[in-house]
Amino acid sequence: MNNKRFTWLILWTFFGLMTSMAQPGRNHFSPEDFKKKQEHYITQRAQFTQEEANAFFPLFHEMHMKQREVMDKIIKLKRQEMTEESKEDAYTDAINEITKLKIESARIEASYYKRLCKAVSPRKVYKAMKAEDKFHREMLKGFSNKNKHSSHPQGKQSMGRNRK
Repeated sequence: MNNKRFTWLILWTFFGLMTSMAQPGRNHFSPEDFKKKQEHYITQRAQFTQEEANAFFPLFHEMHMKQREVMDKIIKLKRQEMTEESKEDAYTDAINEITKLKIESARIEASYYKRLCKAVSPRKVYKAMKAEDKFHREMLKGFSNKNKHSSHPQGKQSMGRNRK
């Protein structure tokens, strides 16, 4: 169960990272650059040969695309406005649908991991799974550090000096 929670955490973090970086006034997020960095990182950590990488990544990206479609449905449900007059059944229905979608995402993942283990060895698939998690943690760490530097109090000091 903890593995599922961690997977969801990574997915939510990834989508949050994409959304926040795509906002105006910030550095532009490039999905292509992210994908290239992720592939390079996983290839290195899982020690893929070029042939293994060529077999692995199309399935890997297809899996994430399908999971993203499910995640979009979950996000839409969570953004759905409920009024004070909404019946408890409406909340129950929304919760049940979100739960079904999460199960669907887990089924997609399980199905694709079986396929990935046929494309490359299970050992390398496992290494790739670990590498993906570590890649996301490092990206978030870098993103967090970048935000700390951009909101550094030094910017306020320089504005104060300009007023004198």
